[in-house]
Amino acid sequence: MFTVDCEAQLGRRRIPNEEIAQAARENSDMMVAFASVDPHKGKMGAREAERLIREEGVKGFKFLPTVQGYHSYDRMAWPIYEVIDHYKLPAIFHTGHSGIGSGMRCGGGLRLAYSNPTNLDDVAIDFPDMQIVMADPSFPWQDEALSVATHKPNVWIDLSGWSPKYVPKQLVHTPTPC
Repeated sequence: MFTVDCEAQLGRRRIPNEEIAQAARENSDMMVAFASVDPHKGKMGAREAERLIREEGVKGFKFLPTVQGYHSYDRMAWPIYEVIDHYKLPAIFHTGHSGIGSGMRCGGGLRLAYSNPTNLDDVAIDFPDMQIVMADPSFPWQDEALSVATHKPNVWIDLSGWSPKYVPKQLVHTPTPC
């Protein structure tokens, strides 16, 4: 269970992480709390992440770079990543075109390049104890996602959110690297 903190980019108040954590505690047989902290919050966001781990028991963090308006390799997010890495928690990053903003004038102002999976390469190197999950099949950058995931042992690909009939063939069968 998660929310996405995109207050800086979209100016929308987020669902509090504490509410997510509480709902997960009340339904622990089927829910796990993941928090979301806007990367634009830098050190203040890092303090929030630490508090959410210690006091609320969150088990991971969620980022949606296209909606949050940042490249995942942007150093402004490093303080938050340092906390996640320190606690060896997973971080989910939505990659590729998720459909948000599709058909809207200017795509709703959302920049697809923010969710290119190769943006996570620097993050995977600098935070080796943070398990990085690339959510969604990274359309149209499936090959880039495969490259990062096969090169970095702390990077994973999650195919949820797409019907199996639409999952690109290269994500179903990948030749073993040399």
